[in-house]
Amino acid sequence: MGSSQLQPNPVSPHDSNATGSPDVTGDIVHPSLTLSQGDSQENVILVPELFSVSQGIELKQMVQSLCTASPDLQRLALDFQQTQFMDSSGIGSLIACRRLLGEQQVELVLRNLSSQVRLVLELTELDQVLNIEPELPPELSPELSPELSTAANTDSQDRDAQSRDPNGATSTSPASTASSRWGSRQTQGSSPAQSAQASGNPQQRQPKSPRARASQGNSQAIVTHPSVHSRAKRLLDIVGAIVGLGLTALVALPIIIAIKLEDGGPIFFAQRRCSWLGRPFTIWKFRSMVTDAEARKAEVRNEVDGALFKSSKDHRITRIGKLLRRTSLDELPQFWNVLRGEMSLVGTRPPTLEETEQYEIPQWRRLDIKPGMTGEWQVNGRSTVKTFEDVVQLDLKYQRNWTLWYDIKLIVKTILVVFRKDSGAL
Repeated sequence: MGSSQLQPNPVSPHDSNATGSPDVTGDIVHPSLTLSQGDSQENVILVPELFSVSQGIELKQMVQSLCTASPDLQRLALDFQQTQFMDSSGIGSLIACRRLLGEQQVELVLRNLSSQVRLVLELTELDQVLNIEPELPPELSPELSPELSTAANTDSQDRDAQSRDPNGATSTSPASTASSRWGSRQTQGSSPAQSAQASGNPQQRQPKSPRARASQGNSQAIVTHPSVHSRAKRLLDIVGAIVGLGLTALVALPIIIAIKLEDGGPIFFAQRRCSWLGRPFTIWKFRSMVTDAEARKAEVRNEVDGALFKSSKDHRITRIGKLLRRTSLDELPQFWNVLRGEMSLVGTRPPTLEETEQYEIPQWRRLDIKPGMTGEWQVNGRSTVKTFEDVVQLDLKYQRNWTLWYDIKLIVKTILVVFRKDSGAL
């Protein structure tokens, strides 16, 4: 099996205006990826040590080129033996490539997974749906180095000005559960995620397997951003969540009575959202819309451009819901998500599963940190943001500027801005 040499890509992945795919003739080469060509039915791509934004875009371009130039291709293997670091952009690239290959009825196989890659896939539940060959022996699995973590942050910052995927294709997100979102390993493609109104009782969940619990326990080994494993930030979250839940208990009774008196429906609204690295979780709010709001979503015009849904004239909002949203009281139950570690007090806006299906690879960077109850998007005119790209840039600004003191300042600003006339939850 021959291996290609690294040469410049005819269509640079760093060119934000590039719309085509690189030409595929003979050996296919990319600055960071190597394609080893075998017969006409199988190819192997060697993924580099760092699998982040630029490498993710390059991989998708290569897969698009293969699908065009190799109509007889039946199997594509991604070799992760050298890969020591993968962040949310890498995850987005894998999902996009799986969809592209699924449309062409080409089997995608992952092989020689390093410990880092395997851990990320287990945390996001993608290991349950991707075809993965037996793992690499521990003595051959490279460990994450501080230099690669720094390189990933540099790679992400270099992409700030070109945050759109040059090919304009969309990506999907990890599933709320592997079976319901992606189907079995043999199922090609994916289906959109469904969000639903929940009753006042928590949703029933399948118990986590020992491997899943072990993966969560080892998540400290994954370093996508210093805020994720900051003990000081976690302490601030725990203290803030306890105080917030205490305040929630004081105002909960009148809110519950008001919700019940208006239409007699459920007290809480539960929805599947994406946390750090796209891990699915259930977010909780006091219900502020009619009980069949999700079914009537098509009746409302979206006023935001991109992977975000918002309308200033949403007739699904109830009378008490308007008050709850204007004062952000509907978000108080999210202190429970913060206490559980699924969210932080300050971070990115937690996207819905449906929204992440529209993400371009660079936009996955916003999931390199935990979602927050507040953040840059909230204190900088959360109800005046009209494009999703504005939200992404605000999230990346937060990642660049993050310190514990910066979190505290954003919390104070949130308290000051929450009662403004033009405030309102996204």
